[in-house]
Amino acid sequence: MDKDFEKVIQELKLQLLPNDIWDNLPSGDFPLNVGNYQKFNFEIRPREKCHYKGHFHVKAGEFSGSYLIVPVQKRDGNFSSKDNKIIINWGIAHQDILICKWNSLHPDKEIIING
Repeated sequence: MDKDFEKVIQELKLQLLPNDIWDNLPSGDFPLNVGNYQKFNFEIRPREKCHYKGHFHVKAGEFSGSYLIVPVQKRDGNFSSKDNKIIINWGIAHQDILICKWNSLHPDKEIIING
């Protein structure tokens, strides 16, 4: 891996979680929180055997859904159209972080952006 790219990844990791957490992540089925905004909780799950496209999950009370990372769009869920717009805009604004987190948890299903 290119050393400059590794440095960027390390900086992103430190922005998201302290270094000691990254070094000691267990390999369980727990979801990894990637952000909170308003009433929404955004997460990426480490065990996604049946899914091949990078995506993130969103929860808010009794509502939930999943969204593709590239392009950011709804896969499934029961959010209102107003909430979906907020979620998609959040995903677009945080797409680089979502890609980094997805790739760190799913190296066999890595998202690669050309260009």
